[in-house]
Amino acid sequence: MWSRAGHDVMVSSRHPEGTEHRIQPYSVDIQVGFPEDAAAYADVILEAVPYAHALEFDPDLFDGKLLISASNYYPQRDGKVEFDQMTQTGLLADRYRSATVAKAFNMMAAEHFLSRVQGNNTPEKTVFIAGDESACRETVEPLVRDAQFSAVNAGDLTASILFQPGTELYGNCMPQDEAQDVLETLKAQRNL
Repeated sequence: MWSRAGHDVMVSSRHPEGTEHRIQPYSVDIQVGFPEDAAAYADVILEAVPYAHALEFDPDLFDGKLLISASNYYPQRDGKVEFDQMTQTGLLADRYRSATVAKAFNMMAAEHFLSRVQGNNTPEKTVFIAGDESACRETVEPLVRDAQFSAVNAGDLTASILFQPGTELYGNCMPQDEAQDVLETLKAQRNL
């Protein structure tokens, strides 16, 4: 969807040779490379790997970049992770301090993204965005819209706890107005 919207896109994988054929039916102008290639290529990086792997990158890869985290922690898959009273995304932000970290695109199943690529933009679905800097949230918001979703600015990274696995917002696809109302109610309940 980003390529169709006019963005220069590189998809990365630890095995890029197996990736090219998967994206070819959807776009003619997407490059493929290793994660290191994508990090060097882009100013904005969407990380969408199992959470334990999201913690394994060399921090220098993301120096000066905007890193959008779409990973979610599942103990049965990722093993034990010590969060030291941080949110999942807060731990990533702590690890990748030289990057600006945001949380988005994590709260719905992959088939919702695939349906957008295939042209099915109904019903309306919302992506929440959290980040400590307003400029980073403002950068992510049009990317959400370019992916054919509605965007709700959730505020700083602590708000990402409201749409991670096991929460009311996680996996709950809803229109933007409803999503905004539910988010505000949950933030008030938790004093966020």
